[in-house]
Amino acid sequence: MKQLLVIGGTNFIGRNLLQSLTKLEEYEVTLFNRGITNADVFPDLKRLKGDRNTDEVAIIGQQKWDYIIDLSGYLPHSLERILKVVNQDLKRYIFVSTCSVYDNEKEQSILRKEDTPIMDCTAEQAAESSMYVHYGNKKAACERLLQTSGFDHIILRPA
Repeated sequence: MKQLLVIGGTNFIGRNLLQSLTKLEEYEVTLFNRGITNADVFPDLKRLKGDRNTDEVAIIGQQKWDYIIDLSGYLPHSLERILKVVNQDLKRYIFVSTCSVYDNEKEQSILRKEDTPIMDCTAEQAAESSMYVHYGNKKAACERLLQTSGFDHIILRPA
């Protein structure tokens, strides 16, 4: 059985995704989150409780994962912590980003391609602890971290 870790997952698109994933028999799904938002949903799933913005992510490194779906990656330092502890033979890291990463000053077309320029992120922006301040910049920095990580990955940019 393939080991699938879902980071976040109990709110917004995560709930719908988990409803679908739990029907697939080839995956053993485990949730990693703080256990705060909608903590009572999906009671039958394995859970790892922790805050991705702290050293609690070390628990992720204690198991081998085939796939990771990251629904709650907003801060570059948080993603960096996870990438340091995850097993190197991970088959794929799926990162849910946002269309807010696009640099609208460089590209004004509503039709975007994969190579459309994305925003820069300064050290000061990356250090801002609120996920909402400089949101697109920080998500773009997360994408760059994943792209240079050496892991096979998919980046989704929903609108």
